[in-house]
Amino acid sequence: MQKNSRRNSKLTVWAKELTSVDADMEKHENQKNFIELLPPEITLRIFSQLDDIQSFYRAFMTCRRWNYIIENNDFLWKPHCLALEYVCQEVDNDQNCGYSWRDILRRNCQISKVKGEWLGGKYSNIRSACGLPEKSMCPMSKETWGEILEAELRR
Repeated sequence: MQKNSRRNSKLTVWAKELTSVDADMEKHENQKNFIELLPPEITLRIFSQLDDIQSFYRAFMTCRRWNYIIENNDFLWKPHCLALEYVCQEVDNDQNCGYSWRDILRRNCQISKVKGEWLGGKYSNIRSACGLPEKSMCPMSKETWGEILEAELRR
């Protein structure tokens, strides 16, 4: 009888510890997903304050919930598109073609990067097309290519 009593008390202690671990895990999960606890207006306001593209993309890639919120609220993408506009004339063209702000940003981030590298002279001393790095080309407007050509001619 005493053996059963000890076994029951050990089981009770073990159950209490397990419950405590579960409570700690649940508390940790709630801390991790604090965004879910906020009203949607506050959540969107927080994400709209991410003014540099790296922070914005990090938030976008953090978890499925954040990805879903950012992915489905097109107005969050607009300021980042407008920041690219001075580098890429394609932003205006894409806007006129009816692309969403999200799609415009995705399309033009690569263009902006490639254009900056061309204008910075990264590809100035390439001897042939075989010498071009893989991501050195992308569709750009004739105005953009003209700007790149002018920069090359000035070098």
